[in-house]
Amino acid sequence: LGVGKGSRRALGSLDTLRVDVNGSPMLLQGFNRLLTGLVEDASKLASRVLSEGGVHLRGCSDGGLPPMPVISRRRLPAGRGLLAYVTQVFETRAPFHVVHNFFVRAERCRVLYGDPECQDKLRAGLKAWVLGLPRAQKKLGTGYFIESRGVDRRASPIIASCHRDRNLWGGGCVVTMIASADWPSTLSWTGTGKRTINVDEAGIVDALDTALGELKDYLSRLGYNFNRVWP
Repeated sequence: LGVGKGSRRALGSLDTLRVDVNGSPMLLQGFNRLLTGLVEDASKLASRVLSEGGVHLRGCSDGGLPPMPVISRRRLPAGRGLLAYVTQVFETRAPFHVVHNFFVRAERCRVLYGDPECQDKLRAGLKAWVLGLPRAQKKLGTGYFIESRGVDRRASPIIASCHRDRNLWGGGCVVTMIASADWPSTLSWTGTGKRTINVDEAGIVDALDTALGELKDYLSRLGYNFNRVWP
């Protein structure tokens, strides 16, 4: 999706200009068909290799999140709003700087509320940790801090890449969201006071849905659509 620091925020995105794989029909039928085909092929390959080694795959429980980030078309029983699947891919014609700036609170607030120091839904509900950890102002000693032992950071599950029209599957930005349970179980938030945040699967789902909903509202305010293209 991207290369280097900030790649999850669309920095370092690479355009795919040409792919030579014996004229694979998946490449010619669009991004959705390509991703579906890659997931199916990877699943078959993994099953075959593990079976040959005497290991059999077992799917995760339908009642919970995967224990680690995976690409899956499985629906989330607890999903709500925009959050309906374990993995979702959205597209927008918004330019790079617009998508990138969503992850900067001051810019997000400026668009949504006309105030760079607003109490948006992520801030008001103390859910901004879902945009990646650690997430703190070290000089001020404020923000979200990981309290669970043995965990130093947790990258954002919302990954953006932006492309020009010369890209094989067209221009615009692609936003991928991957829901999984591998978050620190305990966080602390310091601002006007201090709060302990216990992170469970229901909280992860709620925070992800809030982030996706706010991203859609943010883009809508600027005149851009935000549509799911996979699954």
